[in-house]
Amino acid sequence: MVSIARRNLFHEKGRFAATALGIAASIMLVLFGVGMAIGIWNSMVTVVDHSSADIWVLNSQNADLAQGQSIIPASVIVQIQGLNGVKSATPLIYSTSIAENGGEKQTVQVVGINGSNGPVSPWHLISGSVASLSQNNAIVVDESAQMGLGKLSLGENLTIGGSTEEVVGICTDAKSFLYPFVFTSYGNAQKMCGINGNETNYVLVDAQTQDVAEIANEISQIGGINALPKQELRQNTIDYMLYKSGIGAMVVVFAGVGLFVATTIVSLTIYTATIERTSEYGTLKAIGATKRDMYKILIEQAFWPATVGFTAGVVLTLSATLAIASFMIMPIAISIQLAVAVYAMTMLLSVLGAFLSIRKVNKIDPGIVFRA
Repeated sequence: MVSIARRNLFHEKGRFAATALGIAASIMLVLFGVGMAIGIWNSMVTVVDHSSADIWVLNSQNADLAQGQSIIPASVIVQIQGLNGVKSATPLIYSTSIAENGGEKQTVQVVGINGSNGPVSPWHLISGSVASLSQNNAIVVDESAQMGLGKLSLGENLTIGGSTEEVVGICTDAKSFLYPFVFTSYGNAQKMCGINGNETNYVLVDAQTQDVAEIANEISQIGGINALPKQELRQNTIDYMLYKSGIGAMVVVFAGVGLFVATTIVSLTIYTATIERTSEYGTLKAIGATKRDMYKILIEQAFWPATVGFTAGVVLTLSATLAIASFMIMPIAISIQLAVAVYAMTMLLSVLGAFLSIRKVNKIDPGIVFRA
């Protein structure tokens, strides 16, 4: 019975190829849309994920990293440090600025830190030294900045926010949405971003106890600030990107349209093949084929185009992702888990899409063989 399914599909190679190509395009739409959304919101919280702080303190009007810049008085640091359960409180500059190199300009995400052993430091360093950030006007730059600023090398000077900075390190995988990260000292970051000495963007708190939520609630009693456990801030940022920014709607549209088109293509292909081979199915039933045998044929006819199309779709998506990454900063996360989930959904919908054909086969009268 298995060979009958393959024969029906591969008998007309052109039709099978067109079906697989249509499914591949649909799968590419799904993977690219969902992968881009996941990549965007993951990049929005990458600085949180790479921080060791238990609590993030921000402006009382902010509850995430996506809705505007947080500005709080630097004086709250002393108040926070005086609270029970607080081990340390470290200010952090996390703001955008404009970098220039040889006439080229690029918006960058400046991360101002206190020392190389603070709650946030450059990650995935590929050259240079984090310790060198203790020098005046020293920066570590993510390699993706080269797309907008040209080739960068250690010892080279960049102008950021009107200040001349020396590249002492280059890292990778440190970017937020469309902006490469630039790590520097706290004071230097204030200068780059035009933030005066009496203000900061965030305060990162290490707790002495395990009751982080209680300490965060106590810190929040200080006027004008909001203290959130690390994971809560992370989730708030993702929730905003998913439900309020429009990215969630984009995912629904991309995934919905892609899966609908793939299901429709498989359904029509199987149904057309069933109509064309009504007499063959009648013959099979006449010689004793059971409903289970017939279902196996139809399900396999859904399996092959869905699998071949999915494989081609993954290849196309990965190729497009690599091509995009070569000329622009666009975070697209295509994980094995995502691919497996999309494949499972594709197979499920393809099998369900074969339902029309199953009904048609069930209605075939084996007597048509003898009447013919």
